[in-house]
Amino acid sequence: RVEWVVSDVTSWRPARKYDLWHDRAVLHFLRNPVEQRAYAEVLRTAVRSGGWAIIGGFAPGGPARCSGLDIVQHDAESLGALLGDSFVLLETHGEVHGTPQGREQRFRFHLFMRK
Repeated sequence: RVEWVVSDVTSWRPARKYDLWHDRAVLHFLRNPVEQRAYAEVLRTAVRSGGWAIIGGFAPGGPARCSGLDIVQHDAESLGALLGDSFVLLETHGEVHGTPQGREQRFRFHLFMRK
């Protein structure tokens, strides 16, 4: 069962807890530290204890812009600092994928478990 939620992630108030949070390139568009902290607070509220969060975005050394917009590159350390003690990093996975223009982009996924 999948429940798709369409909302501003910095102001969403989940009505229940979820087993899995999957973010593929949303957080990296939040450049303002206030918005990043709001994202982290929503994530802590939304994911149940023992649940997982997968967060993917451009890795350090990857593109500084996406779809014409500036982004923030994250690594395990910066995400761990943002999420705080509520989450434990379990795994990271890096990928390099090619664009239609033939350029390579460094991408990184992070798997966290909610304490």
